[in-house]
Amino acid sequence: MITPEHDPRNERRERELAEVPSRDGGPRAGAVLALLRQLREQGIELRSIGGRLRVSAPPGAVSAALRDRIAASRDELLQLLSEAGATEAGPRTDRAGGAGAAGGPDRPLTERQRRLWLLQQVQPGSTAYNVVYAFRIAGPIDSGALRRSLVRLVERHEILRATFPELDGEPDGLVLEVRELADPDGLHELLTAEARRPFDLHRDTPLRALLVDLPGGGHALMLTVHHIACDGWSMEILLDELMAGYEAEVRGAEPDLQPPPSSFELARREEARVTRQALAPALAFHRERLAGLSEPLALPEDLPRPARFGHRGGTVRFEIGADLLAPLVALGHARSATLYMVTLAAFETLLGRITGQTGFAIGTPVANRWHPDAERAIGFFAETIVLHADLRDDPAFTELLARVREACLAAHEHRPPPLQWLVEALDPPRDRSRTPLFQALFTFHDARARRLHRAGTRWTRLDVDAGGCKTDLTLLLERHEDGLVGWIEYNAEILLAPSIERLAKNFVTLLRDLVADPGRRVSRLDVLHPDERRAQAALNATSGPLPDVGGFHELFERQAARTPERVAATSGGRSWSYAELDRRAGRLARRLAREGIGPGSRVGIARAARLPGAWGAARHGLVSRFANVSDVGASRRPAGKARERSASPRLPRASATPPAGMDRRLRVTEICETGH
Repeated sequence: MITPEHDPRNERRERELAEVPSRDGGPRAGAVLALLRQLREQGIELRSIGGRLRVSAPPGAVSAALRDRIAASRDELLQLLSEAGATEAGPRTDRAGGAGAAGGPDRPLTERQRRLWLLQQVQPGSTAYNVVYAFRIAGPIDSGALRRSLVRLVERHEILRATFPELDGEPDGLVLEVRELADPDGLHELLTAEARRPFDLHRDTPLRALLVDLPGGGHALMLTVHHIACDGWSMEILLDELMAGYEAEVRGAEPDLQPPPSSFELARREEARVTRQALAPALAFHRERLAGLSEPLALPEDLPRPARFGHRGGTVRFEIGADLLAPLVALGHARSATLYMVTLAAFETLLGRITGQTGFAIGTPVANRWHPDAERAIGFFAETIVLHADLRDDPAFTELLARVREACLAAHEHRPPPLQWLVEALDPPRDRSRTPLFQALFTFHDARARRLHRAGTRWTRLDVDAGGCKTDLTLLLERHEDGLVGWIEYNAEILLAPSIERLAKNFVTLLRDLVADPGRRVSRLDVLHPDERRAQAALNATSGPLPDVGGFHELFERQAARTPERVAATSGGRSWSYAELDRRAGRLARRLAREGIGPGSRVGIARAARLPGAWGAARHGLVSRFANVSDVGASRRPAGKARERSASPRLPRASATPPAGMDRRLRVTEICETGH
């Protein structure tokens, strides 16, 4: 069995990274990137703060030799961190030509593309930026014509062959892979596996195409594109040209397509425009709008949040019919707002309701097609703007919609700076478990112009989950003539699919209620789906007999046995599972017993901010199992605020003076993150 530490593929990748040229053509930048990846594997984080290199590492992780290597590469590391923003670091691929990078002097990449390239190097197995479009095709399909259409597409748009192998100047025929499927039930598994295959941007073309010959007739086509080469606008161009080319090939004719502009030439021109001096006013505007939004989005979590954000995600699909689309459009027209603004305001309302927050940051991409030529180019042009979701004073939905409209227009008027520049300017608190600035993303795409039913075929979109996520929660809405199709992409390391399925129902319920009464305050809008309301009513029917248990602690033990990994308590940005709290409670009970605490003893509980949120139940008499005091027969009494200030972050530590009547042998005890 090959372990990650001894996988020869890792050694090959390190050699590749070391061969990436620096700006002067030498291998220095690649060697520094290899050093950076080594540091990350050892849990060592680097940040650039005020031009100084900050190192955060576990105790004993930085040896003298490693310290010398970091010091020797200080200037290069600072430059890499500056170029990649506050989250990642890597080489500038516009000057890192050759086999190692999708760029070079003749193929410059934008700041956005460089950042994705660097992210892929640091997380080579990630599929978070795989853009997947899969279709079931009814009707006869000519695989040869489809292949020729794909080849023409790649020939027309050079970014789709940025690292594509060429033979005698012609693209290799592997642009379309054809497979036969014996079992029709295996289609979903096949497409999912293909969608979750990561790109190696050193070697792979950013476009993969798979045609599946289904048993009994029919086909499925799957296009997978790395985000470095496309965005939502680009995918519409890609699909339109693919279908126009296929239709022409079937007829034996040439498609009527204008020569496309070079995405690399557009990138070069954009680089000349996007300078810190030119964007200083816009950067100052966005920084002022987002000032003070340092608290992360407090989504209710199903699982304990890992220490590091891992991009492992899932997707849930839902639909909004024409019967709801029409009043949503009418509401927008009545308020001089677009459907994008109406649905964004609804999403902000839903997030505010489930988090209890009245102000938070939310990201949303804009097309950023700043030149007419860019409107016909395939590439990654979209830029993410960060908006301040303002739900203060519990506004009516119409008032919130006005706020969203003003925020969107103002943000578009001030050209959004590269996201990493904004991260650097705001310098949010470092939290490796979350994406910086925002943890919710809203995307809206108008697909009404898409024409797929050509040459005697009908194409139906298939749902395929690439298994990645860009942040904790992303809502994608796609508009069609007969309604909206929605997808919620979520962080699968903290959220479970059933919760997201309920959230999708909550969103549709909210939309129905707000079009019925848009003047209602957002806190009063209905978000509970009828199924959820019935379940809630059943839970509140408390006329049945009480469980036959000896106390609350037994109920907790049963729940811990049923769902050991589910979140039991959250406080101060940290979550604890039922199993973890049960173990900690057992340790505390044994400690109390060793201290001589028994029946009749009183134990103080400090209400420290870092204690699990379940400690708040102590004030309502529910602490018996969390502190496991019932196991030793003692009573409990929350300590006063004077005792809270003296509470220690370790277990146990006595306060200066216990409250009256408290057993002096163990005055104030708390469970904390150390688990001692």
